[in-house]
Amino acid sequence: MIKIVFLTLLISLTSQVYAKKIIIGVPHDVLNKFQSFMSNREVSDIHSYRGKESNRDVVEVILLLKILNLKKGQYTFLKVDSYNRAIKLIQSGRIDLYANTIWYGDGDRKRMQYTLPVIRNGEFTAGIYVRENSPYLTDPKLNIRNLKFLSNKAWTRDWKTLKNMKVRSVSSTTTWDSIMKMIKAKRSDAIMASFPPNNTLIRYNKDNDLSLYPVPNKRIAIEGSRHWIVSMKSKNSPGLLGKINSGIKKFRKDREFFKAFIQSGFFNERTITWKIINKKDHP
Repeated sequence: MIKIVFLTLLISLTSQVYAKKIIIGVPHDVLNKFQSFMSNREVSDIHSYRGKESNRDVVEVILLLKILNLKKGQYTFLKVDSYNRAIKLIQSGRIDLYANTIWYGDGDRKRMQYTLPVIRNGEFTAGIYVRENSPYLTDPKLNIRNLKFLSNKAWTRDWKTLKNMKVRSVSSTTTWDSIMKMIKAKRSDAIMASFPPNNTLIRYNKDNDLSLYPVPNKRIAIEGSRHWIVSMKSKNSPGLLGKINSGIKKFRKDREFFKAFIQSGFFNERTITWKIINKKDHP
């Protein structure tokens, strides 16, 4: 009798998840890249995550759909215009899920649920980028903490990470363009930025005709973990959360996350062995 009740409950939860279309929020630019990458394929047809439009955001959408075993017609995308807007839509119940991960702690935990971590604490790393011909690129005795960094206080995880590293100084400006202008004018030494998915690792800013190079063999782990989020107001919440968490465990065991993030360039193959300088055991 207990087994019958359990099976009935399990079937009920599964059918509840697929009883109607699931509404998934996704940034409009990510959706465009996702659709271009998919080229009318089902996610079950995706065995390689390499491609022109591939990046972390795109593969997170694919991984989520794979875990839920969702096919076209079982879900609908709702375009969102910002990270904060997506969180508000989740909290209000306007969307069931958000296709991309968010930092743990962002949003009201009483109104939404976090899945298990997709990107674990310390896995999201960035480079220390400086101007071309900077002496810091060839200084073997360079102490990163002596540099003057430029960032944006609104990028809370970046700001917190740099502050906790106790670097010489961290100045804030509002836009990426203003950061480029200030770096070019030599008003700061360095910025923290993700590694681009290319072989040179150079970040080129066309608007300011500025090339930035990473300090070799050093990277910074951005503090925090990233998770998918499920609306607590969604009728499908229990089934969705359980299904996603089970899938996360399986993908972790099967190294599917590592495969996806390596092939998309989020885990850069050229820098994956570089030292993480803000580890507690690093001098």
